[in-house]
Amino acid sequence: MKNILWVLLLSLAVQARGQAPVRRAALGLPLDSVTHRVSYHGTLLVPGVPAAELYGRAQEWVAREFEDSRQVLHLTDPARGVLIGRAMTMAHGPLVENASPRDFQLSFLFCLRFTDGRCTYEFTDLSYPSNLVTSATSSSSGGQVADALAEWTNKNLNSRISTAEAQTARARIEPDLESDTNYDSKGRPRPRLLRDVRGIDTAMRAVLASFSQTTATKP
Repeated sequence: MKNILWVLLLSLAVQARGQAPVRRAALGLPLDSVTHRVSYHGTLLVPGVPAAELYGRAQEWVAREFEDSRQVLHLTDPARGVLIGRAMTMAHGPLVENASPRDFQLSFLFCLRFTDGRCTYEFTDLSYPSNLVTSATSSSSGGQVADALAEWTNKNLNSRISTAEAQTARARIEPDLESDTNYDSKGRPRPRLLRDVRGIDTAMRAVLASFSQTTATKP
């Protein structure tokens, strides 16, 4: 009897894990095909522009878009053409049915890789920051959003090698997107979840548009 119960519990757990990517996909957010986590990624083609120039344009984008690029950038490797950093932006969740509109902070990790005429980008590890203060935030947010961005160098929130501050400074959005409390008895997302998802998607696409425009536009 105990064996049957264990098999049933295991089956339910596996089923629940399998439903998470389906739920996220249904919300319209882009997902990584391997990790099934929210990921805004792609390739930006800029024919005829050397990798070094694209790298410089991306650095310019960071300097223009965020208040303190020293806190944003975590890895700068011009020889390999790689920029990695963590930044902040503000998201606006619009009115959805009975869910009032709200503004909230959104943290994201970006990885940019450059070759001649091409930039591969990935914006991932989207998180809700805790109530801390910093200047390393998107210029469009009006400043002062969350502290200790320099601590947030790990993709895994629960990484054993990350600092205690990093473990508590932010919460990944995926658990919120798959939480049963955000869906009704028929599995439909509640208005407050739809509101926040729209805010997330709009904010991230604005960041991508800003990056693409700066990187792809000729001086």
